[in-house]
Amino acid sequence: MPQTELDLKRVRSEMIDYVHQSGLPVFYSTCTPDPESALFWDGASYPDWRQFVDVAKESGARLLVFASEELTQAALEDAFEKLEDCELDGDERRAYTRQFEALRKRVGQTAWIRMAFEHGGQWLNYALSAPWHEEFESVVEDLELLLPYEDLDEEEEEEEGGSGRGFFSRN
Repeated sequence: MPQTELDLKRVRSEMIDYVHQSGLPVFYSTCTPDPESALFWDGASYPDWRQFVDVAKESGARLLVFASEELTQAALEDAFEKLEDCELDGDERRAYTRQFEALRKRVGQTAWIRMAFEHGGQWLNYALSAPWHEEFESVVEDLELLLPYEDLDEEEEEEEGGSGRGFFSRN
């Protein structure tokens, strides 16, 4: 199967079955530990995710954190909204629009899978993403850089739950 057609839904199911067969309990999460303080499995040199699970078991892991996410209609609509807010010429806008339209068929498909376990105070992670999702995330990040400054302030404020009034301290 070509990499661009990786069926992560099937892989996700296989992973869960294998982890359960290994005897490790699974904590289903919406995310994995902070990537800033985590080590990631070398998937290029060791692409078989079963090796990661085996290492978790052999190292005495008591729990495996498992997370995955599907592409949602809401995520795609958010991308279209960012595109609308960007000042682009017609050709650029059409190119982005075509990319996002092509992803409509991917709504509901598994975009990424992550597993993690803690060992000696360090989080060890395995991550697998669909190539189309990596491209989508990259395009959205590019668009975020093109957003007018005031749009970013409003978006950040909403994410932080702020009212627009910052806390000021002279300490």
